[in-house]
Amino acid sequence: MKKIFLFIILLLVFTQIFALKVPKLIGHINDYAGILSQQEKSTLESMLISAENKTSSQIVLLTIPSLKGESLEDFSLNVVETWKIGQKEFDNGILLLIAMKERKIRIEVGYGLEHIITDAKSGFIIRNLMLNDFRKGDFFGGISTSIQAVSGLITKEFEITPEQLAKYKR
Repeated sequence: MKKIFLFIILLLVFTQIFALKVPKLIGHINDYAGILSQQEKSTLESMLISAENKTSSQIVLLTIPSLKGESLEDFSLNVVETWKIGQKEFDNGILLLIAMKERKIRIEVGYGLEHIITDAKSGFIIRNLMLNDFRKGDFFGGISTSIQAVSGLITKEFEITPEQLAKYKR
């Protein structure tokens, strides 16, 4: 029994040692994959500051070269918890995470906004708005469009209709 307990503890320690580290929070735009120019970063940063001033919700972008074997969902939750995105009392933070090598994207939404930005709407934004530009090599366009859609859902200036969602789910 002691050997099993010791094995489990060692396994947990090694998992933590080799887990992908959450990078330092720089601002609203954290382009660790280097896919954006300085001008594009500045433009997106301005968009996100404007959206935050309008809605009080905080949207943060993180691009990374690779997940290094980590699960997208676990890593995105770790980033949100570490960076403390959004206002604590409203839990209104949103993380847009892009892992380049794995070609994975996630929109992690705080509980305070889940009734506005559902999993289905997040998936719709990624697959129907962002990926269209990404396939053309236009990362800035895809990110910009998705940020506008997310902030537009919060302000009700953008809508994804039930018909669009039904078509997307098919």
